Amino acid sequence: MSLSSEGVFSGGRSPVVLLLATDTPLPYRVLRCAAQAGVKVIVLGTRRAKLLAFSRYCSEFILCPVDFVDENISVVLDEINRIAGEKAIDQVIPGDGATTGILVRIKDQVRVRCFPLPSAVAFGRLNDKEKFADLCRELNLPHPKSMLAKNIGGLGEAVEKMGLPLMAKPVNNHGGVGVTRVDQWPDERVAQAIDYSPVLVQEYIDGEDICVSLFCEQGICRRCVVYQRKNGEYRFRPHGELIELAQTVARYLQVDGVICFDARLASDSGILYLIECNPRFWYNLDYALLAGVNFVALGLPKCSGSEEGATDGFAVSLPHTFLAKMMMPWTITKADLRGVRFWLSDPWVFFVIETWLNPRFGVLGRLCSVWLGVRAKFEIFRA
Repeated sequence: MSLSSEGVFSGGRSPVVLLLATDTPLPYRVLRCAAQAGVKVIVLGTRRAKLLAFSRYCSEFILCPVDFVDENISVVLDEINRIAGEKAIDQVIPGDGATTGILVRIKDQVRVRCFPLPSAVAFGRLNDKEKFADLCRELNLPHPKSMLAKNIGGLGEAVEKMGLPLMAKPVNNHGGVGVTRVDQWPDERVAQAIDYSPVLVQEYIDGEDICVSLFCEQGICRRCVVYQRKNGEYRFRPHGELIELAQTVARYLQVDGVICFDARLASDSGILYLIECNPRFWYNLDYALLAGVNFVALGLPKCSGSEEGATDGFAVSLPHTFLAKMMMPWTITKADLRGVRFWLSDPWVFFVIETWLNPRFGVLGRLCSVWLGVRAKFEIFRA
């Protein structure tokens, strides 16, 4: 089977995609969405991604001989093309930030179709938080005041210029890794947490987090969802202003593929600020799938990416919230049961990810937070 000139799969068998994976938590979400679209998924991953081999939705796992980093780009290209020929691959899909960055650079040399991706220029401007801040200023879009410090030593200067509180973050990490709130300076705790350089320093916006994710073709949005994580749920809702801000960026850079924006609605002024952008798949991709939009399927020929039912108004509990709801079963919704069926269809891999590999977002992280809170109160009582 091959792709026609219109990009439509031809032949009698199911499409076969090659999923690139650096680690497990995020590529697992992409794997589930791809499998939901009815394609056969072969994973090319590093050792940190080997857990994917145990998923019932992974038809084959191939260990990549090198890491997905710039110095190995030629080896990665050769490996992708080799596997594409041997396994009759129809499309290559990046599973995380590192593999997206690599595939953006080599997509014109890959011998099979790649998932829709932004240009190298667009990816660079969106993936780097400092460059994204510059882009927002260029387009006159609301964005927190920010400055770049060469290292932790420059944080004091930022405090003098911008005041407190502030947010400190690396320019190119994802998933909240390295993000630290600075309420006082100097602060030994903050100094230990910031073990990277340079440091992007932003004013802290008091308010609510809200996100929007889009699938675009040459800058035109084909499908989008807006959602918030509140009270242990992902809630999907309409928000025309946020969608328009995101589309402004997408149109300006002629973006192809998926793009996700983190924003914050200021509690005092009501101003909506764009915080950062992820020109790749994101961690709650599976919740969008449960809500009715399969963003992976949108980039696959013959797949609509949508299920029946409206997305706006959909709310589904996170795993730890559902466990709490089991004590009050009358609070469990149809959406919650939909989520449970999704999780239990691949229980062991999902369990390991949620309780061990991804504690910041999963059940273990929540239990640890509760334990730390209880311990702190106990120590206060003892004092």
